Amino acid sequence: MALFKKNRKEQDSLAKDDSSPLADKLIDWPLLRLLVLHRGFRWTVILFLLAVIALALLLPKVWIATPEGFRPQVKISLLDRIQSWNLKRQALAHLRNNQPEAAVRAWRAAWANDPGSADALRGMLDAIAKTEHPQEHVNMALQGASWLLRMENTNRVDIPLIAWTWIRSGLSERALVVLDLASKPAPERIELMRRIALFEAGLVRDFALATQTPEWQQRINDALDVAPKDPDDPVEREFRLVALAWLAGWDPDPDRRAQALAALRKAQQDLATESVAYDLEYIVHLAHRDTTACRTLLAKLQEVGKDTVRHHTSYWRLLATEGRRPEAIDLAKRSNLVPASAWDAYQLARTYTLLGMLDQANELLRGYSRNIGWLAESLVLRGDVLMRQAGIIPDPNWDTQTAVATRDPLEELTSLALTIRIQPAAMDVLGGYSYYLEGIAEWYRGNQEAAGQAFAQAAKVGFRDAALGLQVAKHLLGLGGAAKWAEPILLSLQDKLGDDPDYLLQLIKCASQLREDRYLLAPAKRMYELKPDDPVAINNYAAALMIVRERPEEAIALSLQLLSRYPNVPELWINHSIACSMNNRGEDAVMALTHVDPARLEPPEQAQYYIAKFEANWLVGRLEVAWDSLKKVDRSYLYPAQLSWLARMEPKFEADLEAAGLKK
Repeated sequence: MALFKKNRKEQDSLAKDDSSPLADKLIDWPLLRLLVLHRGFRWTVILFLLAVIALALLLPKVWIATPEGFRPQVKISLLDRIQSWNLKRQALAHLRNNQPEAAVRAWRAAWANDPGSADALRGMLDAIAKTEHPQEHVNMALQGASWLLRMENTNRVDIPLIAWTWIRSGLSERALVVLDLASKPAPERIELMRRIALFEAGLVRDFALATQTPEWQQRINDALDVAPKDPDDPVEREFRLVALAWLAGWDPDPDRRAQALAALRKAQQDLATESVAYDLEYIVHLAHRDTTACRTLLAKLQEVGKDTVRHHTSYWRLLATEGRRPEAIDLAKRSNLVPASAWDAYQLARTYTLLGMLDQANELLRGYSRNIGWLAESLVLRGDVLMRQAGIIPDPNWDTQTAVATRDPLEELTSLALTIRIQPAAMDVLGGYSYYLEGIAEWYRGNQEAAGQAFAQAAKVGFRDAALGLQVAKHLLGLGGAAKWAEPILLSLQDKLGDDPDYLLQLIKCASQLREDRYLLAPAKRMYELKPDDPVAINNYAAALMIVRERPEEAIALSLQLLSRYPNVPELWINHSIACSMNNRGEDAVMALTHVDPARLEPPEQAQYYIAKFEANWLVGRLEVAWDSLKKVDRSYLYPAQLSWLARMEPKFEADLEAAGLKK
């Protein structure tokens, strides 16, 4: 009855409103009449409009999340940003509750909502390093760290975090690369991580060199007797385990070796250190090439479910090194390993390649090519495998008799190049390499024009990885006729590799193939300074001095030094003849050429022989012999500096001919 009365009152009120003068005026505008006269409807419309405005602000992805110049440019919505903020709060709460696994998931979701959030990436990497089994998150660690390095333009502040996360995830090889980016001199903590990474990457000799100072030796010896400086510091704890492994394998005292091994095996019983302790003992056996101990420990790891792809592949490589390659191949075929991560797939494919199992390596990598653009190593390895299958790179281990050619390797090279280009993360690192792959495929199809265009584009896009750029340039120089595309690649790497002897050698080779002397002398001189006793360095520097005709005294000293070691090399006698002529020792120059038979020389060397003979005989007044030699010089094989010198000398020589009554 009360409800009826209430409704009746509302109806009377509504009727009253509807009969008001304002209601009569709005009779022709029913919607406006409802908005003005009925508060409930008015609020409904207002709330609806506010909801529309909120959705318009929250949902459109118009906010650029990534830094300026970053590719790909990522846009997010305001809702994404709010969700990312909330997930970050959840992640921090999980860490406070000692739940790193949950924190990893929350940080990962926060990053997914806001890919430009460096804080989310740092939090995710830190949480991964704190989990009991960081190897389970290796894909995330690789992808997140690679993204952070690109986004922050290799911010040195992030190097310790990235390196430690990679070390904990079993990626010590990669950690060494990023640690090399640290400023010099590096802080103690980074140096500590570097030594951990060296040992865990199996670079035991490098570890020994890095720890040979008394301070580091004392720190290693303390591992048996003294607790870490900070027991709660994971880096200090892991270095102590590395030190124990070193002592167990290389301490001269047998008792201390046994004591260290016992301590290492005790750590294998601790959940916090078992994986690292097992790995370190395995590394000791690998370094000593103890196949029996490796097999025993591998069986134990399989029994307790702790074996990984890394354990198996390192054992197979050890067998191959020990001359037991068929056994290693048999194990690889029977093991049927399933990679748990993209890095595992790379390690497995790399081992397949080393064993000559190219078909298996290609099949494995093909499945990963489209979803690991951030793992450049796998894409480069697949390019290497395909070139081996195509016969571009010789591979004596590959059994072509059992190969199953399901696809054309050249077609797959082109496909791989396109795959790299559609992945922004891959293109950012391997852009130049993708065009190089396309060019190689076209070159070996016989389409050199298309190959040249691709090689030119490779040089234009460039190589962020200087070592990869050098490898590409080296291969182009080996093709024969492709040096003009190797030249811009090599010159672009000068700031990064200016003191690398291999780089300097390739730059000299490039100058030689192109007959270009603009940049010939500087790398030849620098290589000689770096390797003053190397005969190749001495010869290149001496030849460069003679080509540009500078420092004649040094040129002749170098040529004599080489002849004393290699008196039967004709090219050295030619160089010595030119050096003698530069020092106005004509008779010695003529005598040097008597050791050379020009008929046995290649055309480039013949050109140098005849220009040397021309100058030497002109100096001693044998003008007819000089004239005859000059006519035999093939100028297409001369350097610009030599052509310029000839252009200056020929008028003088003609004058001497006329004075002697000889007509040219």
